[in-house]
Amino acid sequence: ALDLGSGTGFGGTIKVTSNDGPEDGVINYPSAELTVRDTYIQGRSQAVTKLAQVGGGIFVSGDVRRNYGLSGSPVIGNPTVNRAPVIIERTVFADCDVDSGGITGQGSGGAMSMSLVDLNVDDVLIIGSDAVGTGSTGGALRVTNESALDVNTTTFAKNTAVLYGGAVFAAGTELDLNACMLFDNEISPGVSEPEGQSYGAAIFSAPIVNAFPGIDLPVTGQVSSSTL
Repeated sequence: ALDLGSGTGFGGTIKVTSNDGPEDGVINYPSAELTVRDTYIQGRSQAVTKLAQVGGGIFVSGDVRRNYGLSGSPVIGNPTVNRAPVIIERTVFADCDVDSGGITGQGSGGAMSMSLVDLNVDDVLIIGSDAVGTGSTGGALRVTNESALDVNTTTFAKNTAVLYGGAVFAAGTELDLNACMLFDNEISPGVSEPEGQSYGAAIFSAPIVNAFPGIDLPVTGQVSSSTL
């Protein structure tokens, strides 16, 4: 488990980041890569009840600074270059929880939280994972910032979030799900919210307007041959 606080608590089990800094000048170093295969990631266990604030199992970020010109780093490359390649295969995420700790914009991605990644997921089970706290999103998975997400033969079951995306929250990104199963996922667990305030028990996706100064990020993709 990780401490709770502003700018802390990323990746309860694995954290991978890729940001260059101003000191790197015009050198655009390759983004980090992550491959996870044939693995069981257990969240809550005995005294451990909350794993992180963002990405209870795994947190990965590509080079957001280079891509959007943040923190004094000049823009170099494009999303294709700056995404972090991630492969998750034949893996189980069980009971992975995140807690916002009362901090706006955190409490996201119970099992996984991804930003600017090229993510391939195949034959994975994400079960009983939760995003709790005010405004929490993506009980199983949160993916943002021009990521490219390809998910195949994966099951999302019994995951919850308080506000957006009981199983999957996708904002300003490309999301393709094929031959997946999403069942018994829920938002605002235990509360029957009005339809106008029901933001995706299985999937919530949306563009991000002015995600970074002057930059709007669309959302694209499709769900095919899947059961919801």
